[in-house]
Amino acid sequence: MYWICDAGRMTAYGLQGEGRLLRPLARAAQAFVPADWKDTLAAVAERLQAAARNHGPGAVGIVVSAQAPNEEIHLLRTIGDALGATMAGISWSPPDAYHDDLLIKADKNPNTRGLVLQGVTTERSTLDGVLAAAEAGSLQALVLCRTDLTSWCDAERARTALERVPYLVVLDTDRREVVEYASVVLPIATHAETDGTFTNYADRVQRFHQAIDLPGEVRAGWQVLGELAAWLTGQPAARDAEGVFAALAARSDAFRGLSFAQLGGSGSPASTPA
Repeated sequence: MYWICDAGRMTAYGLQGEGRLLRPLARAAQAFVPADWKDTLAAVAERLQAAARNHGPGAVGIVVSAQAPNEEIHLLRTIGDALGATMAGISWSPPDAYHDDLLIKADKNPNTRGLVLQGVTTERSTLDGVLAAAEAGSLQALVLCRTDLTSWCDAERARTALERVPYLVVLDTDRREVVEYASVVLPIATHAETDGTFTNYADRVQRFHQAIDLPGEVRAGWQVLGELAAWLTGQPAARDAEGVFAALAARSDAFRGLSFAQLGGSGSPASTPA
């Protein structure tokens, strides 16, 4: 039997709203134009590699939110390693988020602990460093996954920084303000449209399952990032989310020994330092 909180249950009504991103987009002279997945991912990989090669470590930044599943975080880490990128995590909740002393947490993100257990810092100083590099003109490319910096940071500072990034790649489900600054937009699945795992506040790793079909030309985040990682590393991409999780378990001590089969319907605790 699977259980879902009331807040999670209500998210179903906003998953395919009017602002939903339905196809890859590339910036042309005056506006975005629809793009082909294969050609777009090849172009993104080439541009990111060029930025890292020509400008050295730290020329590429990656920012991922705690809305991303464990599998996407793992693949972004792989991409970051290949590029010598600076990687920052964001775990943002409304300042007045409701909580109590028993069951309801102020952290409204599903995977804050997943970021931390994979070694992706959520300290604001790292994100501030990425923004400062953009403001200074030393950040040549930026990848944003499930995060709108214009809403979750100081809006004016974020806008100024994004305007100065020569190449901005946005992976998201909906058209938020940050999309307006993008060079390339890659539409990815919501949690209801794909398979994967989150790690809850108690460090319990739990499965979620695809419940509805993908709309338009949307792809699962693990597939998009897996193909991009394959372009950058020369290693074959995993065929499914289970394969990505297996690679994560082989790499990270906190997830070692875990598998989709082992998680079952109730999940399993991650291994955390004593």
